[in-house]
Order: sequence, then C-alpha cells, then structure tokens
Amino acid sequence: MLDIIVLVIKLLIGIVICFAGYRLRKTLLPLIWFVICFELASKYVGMVFTDPKIELLVTVLIGLIGAFFSYNLEKITINILGFYAGFSVFTSIFGNTDLIGIVGGIILGIVFACLAVKLYKIIVIAATSWIGASMIVPLVINYVTLPFESIYLIVILCVLGFIIQFFTSGKSS
Repeated sequence: MLDIIVLVIKLLIGIVICFAGYRLRKTLLPLIWFVICFELASKYVGMVFTDPKIELLVTVLIGLIGAFFSYNLEKITINILGFYAGFSVFTSIFGNTDLIGIVGGIILGIVFACLAVKLYKIIVIAATSWIGASMIVPLVINYVTLPFESIYLIVILCVLGFIIQFFTSGKSS
C-alpha cells in the first residue's frame, strides 16, 4: 500500500515541479524535501516497524521533518537542489555504476550548486524541470512501452517544463 502512495505522491509532485517549480518554489521546496525524506524513510522504516499503520505514520513524520527544515534552510536547499540536478543530469546520461560516473556527477553537481547562487532563476527553473521530469518518466515507463530511450522523454519534458516556467514566471528573480 505504501508503494502506491509513494507512486501517486511522486507523480503529482513531479508534474507540479516540472511545470511550475519556480513560481511555487516557496511551497515546492518543502514538498521536495517531504518527498525525498518520505521516499528514503519508506525504504528503511519497514525494517524497524512491522505494523503498516505505524510504518506509514513514521514515514509521514520523517517527511514532515524534512519539509520543516527546508523552510529554515532555503539557500542550502537551493544549493542541494542544484547539486542534485547536476548529479542527476550526469548520472542519467553516463550512468553511476563506475567511479567516473559518480565523480563526474559530483563535479557537475558542485558546478550546478555554485551556479544556483549566481543564476538563481535559471538554475531553479532548469533544476525543477529536470527533477520533475526525472520523477515522472520512471513512473510512466512502468506502464507504457516507449519506442525510444527514456532519457529522451526526460529531456523533452525538461525542455517543455523549462519553457513553460520561464515564460510564466515573470521578470522577478
């Protein structure tokens, strides 16, 4: 049951992040952290608790704790978001099963994290588009057979999300 809940939450939040991440960033940063903490907890809480109700409660509480901390640490959250986006881009393209993939992902993640400070709006839009697309596509390919590699769908959704966010976000930075 918890897997279905995680799937639906990731799909809905992935769509919102991909297409409205920048405009809703004050709301989405806690949601992103909720999803990250919720997903991590859902993988490990079952090892400690056997009752599904307690497992769900503890998993939600851990997600809420992650969301709470994101409000207090927005700049760090933006840097982590930039790092995650850079790492995700590199490892999605080159893989993360060898040292080169992991080190390259870390290096690109650090570059994205540094750029997140200078190019805040562009980086946040790019990162939220990529993260949203990266959340959506794995869920879609479980139910639909694609005639091409899934990375192409991620890139297409990312570009579409970037364009929509950029032109609907106004001139503020």
